[in-house]
Amino acid sequence: MKRVLAVVSLVLVFAVILFATIFIKKSQTDYEEEVALHFTDVAEDAWYYPYVSDAYHREWFRGTSDKEFSPEAPLTRGEFAQVLYRYLGKPGILGFQNPFVDLSDPECKHAVIYLNKLGIISGKDATHYAPDEPITREEIFTFLYRLGGFKVHEEISPSGKFMDWQRISPWAVEAIDWAIEIGLLDGLSQSVLGPQEATDRAQAAKILCIYAKQAGYKTDTSNADRKLTLRVWQAGVDDSKRADAMKKLLNSYEKKHPGITVEYTPLPSGDGPYQKITKAIREGTAPDVLLVSAPFEATLADSGDLLPLDTLLSQSVLEDIQGGLLLDCNYDRDRNPELRDRLISVPFTASPRTLLVNKTLFQHFGISLPEEGYSYARLLFESEHLTGSRDGKVVYGYGARVSSPDLYLGMLWTKGESVIDPLSGKVAVNTYGWKEVTGLYESLYAKEITPDYQVSMDYYSMLNMFAAGSVAMMDASEHAAKFVQSQSGWEGRLHLCPYGNTDQRAAFCVGEVAVIPSASKHVVDSAELINFLLSTDSQYFFSQKTGDIPAVMSALDPDELAEDPRYTAYIPGLEDTKRMGSNAYRIYKEIRDSLRDHIEKGTDTVQYCKELSQTLSTQYID
Repeated sequence: MKRVLAVVSLVLVFAVILFATIFIKKSQTDYEEEVALHFTDVAEDAWYYPYVSDAYHREWFRGTSDKEFSPEAPLTRGEFAQVLYRYLGKPGILGFQNPFVDLSDPECKHAVIYLNKLGIISGKDATHYAPDEPITREEIFTFLYRLGGFKVHEEISPSGKFMDWQRISPWAVEAIDWAIEIGLLDGLSQSVLGPQEATDRAQAAKILCIYAKQAGYKTDTSNADRKLTLRVWQAGVDDSKRADAMKKLLNSYEKKHPGITVEYTPLPSGDGPYQKITKAIREGTAPDVLLVSAPFEATLADSGDLLPLDTLLSQSVLEDIQGGLLLDCNYDRDRNPELRDRLISVPFTASPRTLLVNKTLFQHFGISLPEEGYSYARLLFESEHLTGSRDGKVVYGYGARVSSPDLYLGMLWTKGESVIDPLSGKVAVNTYGWKEVTGLYESLYAKEITPDYQVSMDYYSMLNMFAAGSVAMMDASEHAAKFVQSQSGWEGRLHLCPYGNTDQRAAFCVGEVAVIPSASKHVVDSAELINFLLSTDSQYFFSQKTGDIPAVMSALDPDELAEDPRYTAYIPGLEDTKRMGSNAYRIYKEIRDSLRDHIEKGTDTVQYCKELSQTLSTQYID
């Protein structure tokens, strides 16, 4: 009997969808022009006039009285059920049972019974529909989503670009994503979605009119009938080899997506790429995807010009990115609280670390410039002598951030320590070596030779301090050197000391990142493109053509890295990251937060290592 009922229900669902499609096509031809309204509260110059006129004359909506429509009054759940029931042509309900005890109005009762039977609308609980409650934005789009039998991308969630995305009820997420993707749903503002806000009658009329025109639309970016252009800008492209590699990669993307054309623009470093990007964003002509050197994205995030990516990108892609790199792409500044702890960028390439040195300060303090082989012990010793004042300005010897564990872990890996023991697969942070290196790392802050001794500095601020001449040297990427060189007055003052295979470093850092400007016209398609750029094949192809280091673990080959003397020191860190598996990012974050808390509070080193070991063992490692 259950199987028979299931078949009957399935037939009913398909029947109503077919009926709705036929009815929609018919009604779309009935009113090609607006018909005058007799409602005294609907002005002809109101934004909602054409929608109210259309919805009223199609007999989907009625007035609240003979002379009033009440466009700004909240639409109730019962009223919306009746609107949707009329939209479907008021089918019969013979044989349908009523599970709700709070339905009294006959038409509302018929509408709710019918739509609930087909699984299109649902009650607040098993026996209450709550017809008099205002219908929320997330409820309307969920009911329409169910009506059309639509589908969405499995891993991309465009609702995540809004700062209140966590307020979306779990049952409404797919519907909200679908509505945003097809342009049916806009935010209350650029950053606020308001999923549980009430929907007024005028808004509901607009939603239903637009829905009717798009009722046959299935959300699917592989739809060959779609034609759109994605604009991609890449900053710091100074050689044809790099530009050609990106062009070939994007051509490959176009072949896989026939309806999409990618317009690629390389921006050479000498042409002021970041000034051009800033100007384009200010003028509203920004591209859909940007590839820029880290940490320029922090500037854009400060002013609200970037979308958070943590819900837009594929989870499988995010889990493949080197954990330490992904951690540095989180927004940890206070300039834009709405983006705090959100992912504002993703690494497209990794970069070997280098020591940025202010030659002027070294000369001022009478210290010789560091060369390859500069050890941590020497760096620490000379940082003390470089800390002081120059021209009335406080100068710090070394720029390090306790908010990032890269330097700390690099020291540990170089000493032969690891987070995960390579033999047992267990957490290995409670060892003598970990305690020894932790003590050395603490000395950076205890002696106040770094501006981050109060545990408040972020990478972009630190880099700006170096560029302003307040820091003598700092650990950064080769890409970051370009940022410093772009600042005025730096000609002939910057000295780069590559670490190479020394006892100093054993980690990569973020080189180039991909971001989506908040003004992007094709958010989901932009996210799909970034997913493609971070795929194993794309990363491997680009790195082979340009010599860059892939950002994703699946495209890294330790044997190939070992052939280059610059990279051999980084292999222990990559192997340790690989042992962390899909938990790498969360483990890095736990180490960062624990280390920051430990140094800020000045707790015992032995106790810190013991507690960190317990946390990682119980929460992240089986």
